[in-house]
Amino acid sequence: MFSFSTSQAFLDRLGLHIDLFRYLLIGGLIFTRIFVLALFVPFLGGRPVPGRIRITVAFVLTFFLYIPVSGAAPPTIPQTGGVLFAFFLKEMLVGILLGMPLAFLFYGIQSAGNMIDNQRQLANARIFNPALGSQASLFGVFFYQVALVSFITIGG
Repeated sequence: MFSFSTSQAFLDRLGLHIDLFRYLLIGGLIFTRIFVLALFVPFLGGRPVPGRIRITVAFVLTFFLYIPVSGAAPPTIPQTGGVLFAFFLKEMLVGILLGMPLAFLFYGIQSAGNMIDNQRQLANARIFNPALGSQASLFGVFFYQVALVSFITIGG
């Protein structure tokens, strides 16, 4: 059975003097924020993106962000259950607050395209938008794709 004390003693015997709890906690907090963010962003959290891909993307980003983020973490981290729960809850809320406005932006851009098609009398010409998992108008999908490419091009 896994326990931090036996794992920490094993690492100490190997000559690796690291705080295993700190590494796992900081990594878990980073992963929580990125995973929740990936759930809400349309191009990472839509129906065509399998759950394993979202988890893998969140894990890889956690791996690359660990070093810069861990340097900013305080040297001592409280280890009580309530404080840890509050930390993880805060990271989930930050992920939601970062992901929801981005999702609203992309949905708004697609809605603008839908309104243009409605005014041009082409509202019945609909195609399937796999990123959103629903039917959308031609201009709606076009605007969505242009917004997505623009967002990625500017480094978003």
